[in-house]
Amino acid sequence: MENNFQLDVDQVAVFEGIGTNFAMAEVDADAALEDFARAVTVEVVDQETGETSQQSDYDTWETGMEVVKAAYAKKKKVSLDSDTVKGMVKRFYARLEEKYNLTKPKSGNKDSQAKAERRAKAAAEKEVQMQKTFEQLQAEVAMLTANATKANLAKAAKVAAVIEDKRALVLKDRMESIKALQAEVVAAAKGCLEEDKLNAALAVLNDFDYQVAGL
Repeated sequence: MENNFQLDVDQVAVFEGIGTNFAMAEVDADAALEDFARAVTVEVVDQETGETSQQSDYDTWETGMEVVKAAYAKKKKVSLDSDTVKGMVKRFYARLEEKYNLTKPKSGNKDSQAKAERRAKAAAEKEVQMQKTFEQLQAEVAMLTANATKANLAKAAKVAAVIEDKRALVLKDRMESIKALQAEVVAAAKGCLEEDKLNAALAVLNDFDYQVAGL
């Protein structure tokens, strides 16, 4: 996905300085690391609690690092996609983590992050529901549909979906058990050399005549 995020003029200058300084004196480039850490760190306000926290901003990090690499490559007189630049990025990130406990954020797509969090929450809630008995789930559906508001009907539909998933799992487990039993029957039949027993077993399997088998 194309990143359309843009830095302002001052930010570009900061990141260019970081790349140049790191290229000039990498061993003693603590100032460059500190500038980068400060440049990518933003204050975030929790919408529910109102509390503030510091965290790295993906877009600033991603776009700023491209400026750093370009400035570094220019100073070193190498191409942007060279191994020299790639190696610098690895060392730069390693020192950032060691000195400031900063690692590159996983994603800058806040909508995707929110969706992922909602999916995780829904999965956790479903797992809790799956642990309930059929009777408990059916009682829950009955309670929700008794007061048939739009919200309750939506909740009831989710519970009903859990019931269907549980039934599917029960059926799957039963079929796996049947397949295992079938394999045992086949193995037993192959090891049996007594015609009476084989005929009795065949009769039971074909006609469900338990009298023939003496059961």
